Amino acid sequence: MKKFTLLILLLLACPLYSRPKVEISLSHMPLPIDYPEWGYPEWYKIYDLNLVLNPSSRFGFRLRFGELDFSNEEYSINGSFYNHIEGIYYFTDKNVSPYALLNLGTSYSRDGYIGGSYYWYHFYTSTGFGMDWYFSERAACFIEIRDFLMLGFYKSESSTSTNFDGSPKITLGFKFNIYSGSSTKVQEQPNNNPPEIEEN
Repeated sequence: MKKFTLLILLLLACPLYSRPKVEISLSHMPLPIDYPEWGYPEWYKIYDLNLVLNPSSRFGFRLRFGELDFSNEEYSINGSFYNHIEGIYYFTDKNVSPYALLNLGTSYSRDGYIGGSYYWYHFYTSTGFGMDWYFSERAACFIEIRDFLMLGFYKSESSTSTNFDGSPKITLGFKFNIYSGSSTKVQEQPNNNPPEIEEN
């Protein structure tokens, strides 16, 4: 109980920062909670680059636009962000902010073979939860539990199926403020006092 109280007092003592309008986030590839050995080899060397847009203090969305693979020395700014969009709902607008994630994604492929071709289409959505901690006006760290619930729709030339399950993963990362949308300049207060009349 004393540790919990100390943590609350520490958070209350931290300065508060408003949520930026535009951020760049850097996060490692998610690691499964139940089966960590299923994660990508040397997962701590592979990172996603994301553009985070926050139109309001409670809603935002995130687009993936690149990947940094220090394991294989591959660094790409790809055009696949259009099929990976995450909606974010922030429960508070303080420096420590829990939020909910909604991930929407699609994928499409067509494989050729002798005498014809075969296509495969996949639409999926997943939910998750996260926590931001803005320890600076320009930077924040975050932790997320992703793919808490997943719904998938699969369609090919021969079959159609749906899938409902979950595969929770933990993601750690940082966010960097590149546009706050607010000016820190202090405006002068208007003077409502009547002008003084000079005496002759």
